Amino acid sequence: MLLLGRGCRITQGALAHFKTLDHLRGSEALVLVTDLELAGTVWSDWRDVLEFSGPGSENPLLSDPQCFSRFLRAFRLARSIRAGVSDEFRQFLKSPAFPLEEVTADMTGKSLDVQDDLLRRRFGTMASGSRLKSVLSKIAWVLRPASFPPYDSQSRRGMEHIAGQRGFERYSDYIAAFNELEVSLHDSLDLNGIPRALKRSILSTALARIGRRLKYTYSS
Repeated sequence: MLLLGRGCRITQGALAHFKTLDHLRGSEALVLVTDLELAGTVWSDWRDVLEFSGPGSENPLLSDPQCFSRFLRAFRLARSIRAGVSDEFRQFLKSPAFPLEEVTADMTGKSLDVQDDLLRRRFGTMASGSRLKSVLSKIAWVLRPASFPPYDSQSRRGMEHIAGQRGFERYSDYIAAFNELEVSLHDSLDLNGIPRALKRSILSTALARIGRRLKYTYSS
């Protein structure tokens, strides 16, 4: 067990994957106050769907076409879905033809990878490098926010920076790295009174911010 910065204890095994982990209050902290604020705002805006306790197919995200359209706009996901089929996509996801419960019960993310490969041919545009993974991961996050972190090119880039390696193009690889990162940061993210689902959303927000910063750094 090692101590990096103040209070963040990292195992030797985690160090093999994560090269830069600092305490929340450090000058180069992984998680900033702005991440907490943004994650809290997003949670508040989408509380009705994030805290819905019924079956996934009955969650307003999938049962209410207006809610689904607002979700696609808010998270800039429409570009990953073929024009004119977004409502067909929503209806398919909540229909018996789609194994929604199986996908959201498989917390390894492997079932989501399988569905990404299948559904992108029918609904995807192939315009985004993440194909439908970004859409599917964010839907899974809404339905089970304590289990599935949102995935997109920014969060993947942030994870690559923290892990010190390229990859994580499969959602199952990303979620495994995310879970290990969460364990490594347990002490730092032990925020009193905050549910685990929100803590994971805070970490997701931090990774996306890091990914955006790196994109602008590389392009400048």
